[in-house]
Amino acid sequence: MGAWYDLGEQQLHVVEIPESETLRSGGMNSLEGQVSISVKSYARTLQWLTEAGIPYEAEPDSVAGFSQIYTLDRDRNIIELAAPYNS
Repeated sequence: MGAWYDLGEQQLHVVEIPESETLRSGGMNSLEGQVSISVKSYARTLQWLTEAGIPYEAEPDSVAGFSQIYTLDRDRNIIELAAPYNS
């Protein structure tokens, strides 16, 4: 079961695997595959995550050229939240 989204030159495939509790067992590792979402404010995103009690790893001065925050969803998929420096 799943959904496929056409994003122009790219596609997003969201697939459910019912017989598996999760595809990952490890923690956050930014070198593994991930979903990246652009956010406007690094500071406000950190504040929201903290207030919601959601664990994260923050890289405010990432060599990627923008600030990064990593968190996990309920299935332990890595989610990167990317924001402009000093936002």
